Amino acid sequence: MIKMFAAQRGQAIACATLLSVVAPILFIGVAGWLSVGVGNPANRVIHALSDSERFRDEAARFFVEKLSEDSGTDATAVLDSKGEAVNQALSDLLGDEAFVRELDTMSDSAYEWFVNGDKQAASISIRPAVGQMVDTLSTVDPLFTELRSGLNDIEDVSLAGDDGTSPRLGRYLSTFSLGLLVLLPVMASAAFGYVRSAKSPRAALKFAASLLAVGSVLLLGLWFAANRVAESVATSQDEVIGRIALPIVASTLTAPFRWLGIVCLVALIVPTALLLSGRSRRVSAGY
Repeated sequence: MIKMFAAQRGQAIACATLLSVVAPILFIGVAGWLSVGVGNPANRVIHALSDSERFRDEAARFFVEKLSEDSGTDATAVLDSKGEAVNQALSDLLGDEAFVRELDTMSDSAYEWFVNGDKQAASISIRPAVGQMVDTLSTVDPLFTELRSGLNDIEDVSLAGDDGTSPRLGRYLSTFSLGLLVLLPVMASAAFGYVRSAKSPRAALKFAASLLAVGSVLLLGLWFAANRVAESVATSQDEVIGRIALPIVASTLTAPFRWLGIVCLVALIVPTALLLSGRSRRVSAGY
C-alpha cells in the first residue's frame, strides 16, 4: 500500500519546486489555448462587435462617411438628406443574424487558409455581404439599387501573399497543444509525489492554496493588464471606430484568462475552508 504524507523533506521540496514552475505555465497555457486554440477566435470577435450597439452605430457612420467620399452627386445628396436613416439601417444590419453568419463564413474561410492551409480558401468572396448592404441601403432609398449592377465586378479578396503559400499556423497550434498535454501528466505526477512526501495533509492543503492563489493572481493580472494596454492603445487611434473596437477585441480574446482566474479563485475556497476548519478544531481541542 502506498503511504501518503511520509514527511520526506527532500522529495517534497523537489516536487513542490517542479509544481511551482509547471502550474503557472499550465495556467497561462490553458488560458491561451482557450483564447486562440479552440475554434475560430475571429468569429468570437465578430459576435462581440456585432453585439455592441455603440460599435455598430459608429461602424455605420464610418461606412457612410467613406461612401459619401466615393459616391456620385446623386448618392451624396441622398446620404446628406437621409444620413441618419442610412446609419440606423446599417447599424441594424450589422447586428442581423443573417449578416453575421455571412461574416462568419468569410472568417471561417480565412481561418482555413491561415491555419490549415486550405488552398480552396485562399480567396474570399465579399459579394454576398456587400449585396446585403446594398439591399439594406435600397430600403432607405431606391437610388441605391443601382449599386447592384456593380456587384459582379467585385473581385474576390486574395489572402495569399506574393509567394502564394499559407503560413499554416495550425502547426504551431498543434505543437502548443501537444506541449500542454505533455505538461499535464508531469504536473499530475509532481502533485502525487508531493502528496506522498508532504509532512501532513495540512502542509499539502497550504501548498495547494498557494498554487491556486498564484494562479488566480497571475491570470487576473494578465487579463487586467492586457485590457488596460488595449484601452491605452485605443485612445491613440485617430478613428472613433478604432477606439471602440480595440477594447472589445481585447476583452473577447482575454476572456478565458478572466474566467480561469475566477475558477482558481473559487477553487481556493476549498483548501482555505479545510485549513480554517482544521485550525478551529485544534483550537477547540486546546492545541
